Amino acid sequence: MTFDLGYGPDTFYDDDKINTMISDLAETFDLVLIAERLDEGLIMLRHALCWSVEDLISFRKNVRSKQLVLSEEGTPRSGRHLFKL
Repeated sequence: MTFDLGYGPDTFYDDDKINTMISDLAETFDLVLIAERLDEGLIMLRHALCWSVEDLISFRKNVRSKQLVLSEEGTPRSGRHLFKL
């Protein structure tokens, strides 16, 4: 990701370049959201932009269900092979 921001691979081998990069990024970005903590980041963004809760309403799309749903036909048939042993 640092390449996309204009920093080369040599940046990570020099402490002065690392400190310069961190200073530049701190001046450029007021808020950084982390994908793994998106919910918390959106709350921080809400406070930074003085949004209401309604401004953050979102819908999950293309998300896998956490529970396995079996049809009535699939349930007995899937366990039938266990009793033939």
